[in-house]
Amino acid sequence: MKKLMVLLCAGMLLAGCGSKKEEAKTEENRESKVCTMEQSGIKMELGASALNDIIDKVDVKVIVPLQGVSESAVTDTLKAQMEEAALKQIGLSKGDGVDVETEAKDGNLSVKVTIDMNKASAEAKKVLNLEDAKESKLSDFVKAAEATGASCK
Repeated sequence: MKKLMVLLCAGMLLAGCGSKKEEAKTEENRESKVCTMEQSGIKMELGASALNDIIDKVDVKVIVPLQGVSESAVTDTLKAQMEEAALKQIGLSKGDGVDVETEAKDGNLSVKVTIDMNKASAEAKKVLNLEDAKESKLSDFVKAAEATGASCK
């Protein structure tokens, strides 16, 4: 009975290692890029994450200096208003793969909109010009961002 248990444990251990190798192999093909632009003291970060060069997540983050305003003065109501304004500016609404968060930190107010391409609605993909998500390549995203003057890493 002990030999059988040892064999079963060894088999499960080997099966577990095999799936971790597959998972690691998949993650090896994952790449992320963040492209930054700055204008009039306002910084914008455009991020994209891809698996096998196909984008599956997009982030748009706007960072505004608080300029003399205390971080503690940034109330939840103000954060909610900033989130609503950011979504309206982009032409999106929260839900269906679209999330937004606001943070006051290090003398800045940041609003980050995240779009999960696997959950995003067709409308959200259209707003991002990524209607055909299976053809939206990270390499093309970087080229387009750099063409507009962004610096990508």
